[in-house]
Amino acid sequence: EHLNEPFQAAKAVFDAMHPGGIVLFAVPFVAQYHGAPYDFYRYTKGGVFHVLTRAGFCVSKSAMAGGGDYIYAMSLNAGYGAGDFSPEELN
Repeated sequence: EHLNEPFQAAKAVFDAMHPGGIVLFAVPFVAQYHGAPYDFYRYTKGGVFHVLTRAGFCVSKSAMAGGGDYIYAMSLNAGYGAGDFSPEELN
């Protein structure tokens, strides 16, 4: 969100990686403006997919998390289900 040229940055990461490497790309979707020193973007899942695939990455949409609960979403991607969490953990 703080890069003014995200496409160039994503391409530089892609070019620097070894074949088979994995990228964890995590950004907030809802956040107040907080320039540090700049604040340029908020990414939807579609926006992340667009930036990364344009850079050359193979992005599995089924592995994309989102919706505001990152830990829960990543747990689901790792094979856990809602029944693996207590009600307190889900709230």
